[in-house]
Amino acid sequence: MGIIVERHPKCAVLRLSGVLDVKEARDLRDVLKTIEAEGVVTVIFDMGDVRFASSTAIGAMVAFSNEHQRHYGNGSVMICGLDKSIKRALEVLGLLDTFVEVSSLSDALELAGDFGGERDGAQR
Repeated sequence: MGIIVERHPKCAVLRLSGVLDVKEARDLRDVLKTIEAEGVVTVIFDMGDVRFASSTAIGAMVAFSNEHQRHYGNGSVMICGLDKSIKRALEVLGLLDTFVEVSSLSDALELAGDFGGERDGAQR
């Protein structure tokens, strides 16, 4: 799996890719702790290149989203690019509403008020 964090003026984009298994879930939790410590208000999970997400990885994302939204309010965590099977799993588990689902990254950036902002991509 890869995690690329793109910092924008008004948000952070986490571009996830590959297979999100237990090991990668630990890495994801570490990245999310850093994002939280930095005080980033709006976080976008770009799932466009994710082939599989384990329950542990989804759990890490949901826990982060719940805590982050308690602090910054609803709408502060978005998700885009969901594979049909991952989206269906989130729906069946009643977890899709934990995030603001957006059809594309450009739509998410626009919603965050950061469309066209400069990127400072850092790979982890």
